[in-house]
Amino acid sequence: LAERDQNVDKFCTHLDKDIAEMAREVKEVKQEVQNPMILDPTSDQQKVKATLEKLANQMEDLQKTAFTYKSYQKNFKVEVTKYEELEEVFAELKMKQQLWGSIDDWDALVKGWMEAPFETLDPEDLGALTVKYNKTVYQIEKGLPPNGVVPLLKERVENMRDKMPVITNMRNPSLRKRHWEEIETVLEYKFNNDDPLTLGKLVEIDAFEHTEAIE
Repeated sequence: LAERDQNVDKFCTHLDKDIAEMAREVKEVKQEVQNPMILDPTSDQQKVKATLEKLANQMEDLQKTAFTYKSYQKNFKVEVTKYEELEEVFAELKMKQQLWGSIDDWDALVKGWMEAPFETLDPEDLGALTVKYNKTVYQIEKGLPPNGVVPLLKERVENMRDKMPVITNMRNPSLRKRHWEEIETVLEYKFNNDDPLTLGKLVEIDAFEHTEAIE
């Protein structure tokens, strides 16, 4: 039994060294996660995403290692180490990934909306997605230090939110021919089948400058 205790002590000493080494690695990753380039709106987007992906893989490995070390400690009934810094760094990294991912996803959504035939757009869907991304902006804004990237996403989402009244009114199924004629007068633009109506076309002809008139 004494020999077993000695072996456990020896193992725990080695484990403590490994845990200390891992803590150093976490600090190194933390420094990289806090690289100002990641929250710089002028940074190359692909480079930022590649950096975040690399760090996410490192963090995943560190989390697996932490889990293994905790299992050893539980098995040997010794105090289980808390990895608070690891969790903090992981949360910060995830939020930064979510920020850049949301910008990509939002841009793709808007591109689709801009190019789709206007009569296929569902204002409820557009509105719900705009609200969802607005919440995402709010969460990220709260979770990250002030930076120049969050306002990029915020501005794009708010831009769409401001367009929603016109989109909703112009997609109203009860609009009649005379209503469309009134809208044409307001916009000083004649809709025709040769130039299909899209959200992009409405932006082009400044339709969103006439929100009140189109109500």
